[in-house]
Amino acid sequence: MFICIDSQPYSEFGILQGGIGENGYDTYYRPDFINDLNNSYRQNGFVLVSCGNENKRIYSKNKRQIHYYINTSIPDHHKQNSSLFENIHCVIVSGHDPDSIFLKYTTQRLEFVGIEGTCFAAPQKDPFYENSLLSRLHRGEVQYFFHKYTFLHKNGEKKEFRFWEDFLDYYDDLCYNQVIEI
Repeated sequence: MFICIDSQPYSEFGILQGGIGENGYDTYYRPDFINDLNNSYRQNGFVLVSCGNENKRIYSKNKRQIHYYINTSIPDHHKQNSSLFENIHCVIVSGHDPDSIFLKYTTQRLEFVGIEGTCFAAPQKDPFYENSLLSRLHRGEVQYFFHKYTFLHKNGEKKEFRFWEDFLDYYDDLCYNQVIEI
């Protein structure tokens, strides 16, 4: 089972609100998010099997399930969702730098999976990012929560590393040391 947590469609910035826009919705609200989410899973062979709770959607393919929590913001809603983090095996970072508060609820060492296209460079020195997972990894504060770091390319190729620093070296080589042919 996979667990996905997303603050959308309520806001793409956690619980932040941006003010009422021309369409009558908050400017951070994403009105097409649910349709886009359903279409994305459908295109990958998943079927929506449950959305009884308005903020939890369950998608299924063969015997695999994805429990997708929407309108849920971490760290803001971490206490009421703490049980979700107790038995996780893996953290997938794709296009977003999550808050690290979930680590205090984990009961085992995790695999970190970073998806190609995500920025893994050190985040800005800004109080907003202080507790982010990537900030804390760059500061060397949370490596003991992870037993492996995997870089997943869009084509499915995986590169596995024992240490965060090796993961970063690989990422840096991809980003900054590419030979450009003319």
